[in-house]
Amino acid sequence: MSKSKFVLLSRRFVRTMGWTKHTVYIGSAAALIAVGVPYWLLPYGKLNLPNALLGPSLFVVIVAATLSCAIGSASFRKSVAIVGASVPAVVLLRIVADVAGDPTTHNLWPLELMIASLLGGASSAIGAATGLLTAKLIRPARRQA
Repeated sequence: MSKSKFVLLSRRFVRTMGWTKHTVYIGSAAALIAVGVPYWLLPYGKLNLPNALLGPSLFVVIVAATLSCAIGSASFRKSVAIVGASVPAVVLLRIVADVAGDPTTHNLWPLELMIASLLGGASSAIGAATGLLTAKLIRPARRQA
C-alpha cells in the first residue's frame, strides 16, 4: 500500500469516527485526571510546586495536545489553551478543597496558579507543536491551482 493510499484511508477513518471533534476535550479530561490524582493524594505538608506536578503525568498533557492537533480537531491555540488549562485546574481544585478545611493554607495561591499555568502551557505547547509537525508529515500537501 502506497503512502498516499494509507493517508487517504487513515483520514477517512478519522472522519467517520464521531469522537474526533471532541478529542481536545477528552484529552483535557484525561490530563486533569492523570495530573490531579497524584497531586491530590500528596499531603499538604509535602506540596512543593513545581516539583509536585513534574513527573510522568505531564506526559499525558503532551500526548493530549499532540493528538488534538495531529488529528485536526483543534488548532494550535485551542489545544494549548484547553489542554494546558487542565494543570492549573488541578491546582485550583486543590486550593479550594484545602482552603475550605483550613482558611490559613495556600496564602500564595496566585503564585501557585501562575506556576501551574506556565507548566501546563509549556507542556501543551510542546505537544501541540509536535502535533502540528505530525499532521504536516501525515497529511498530503495541498496543490495550488
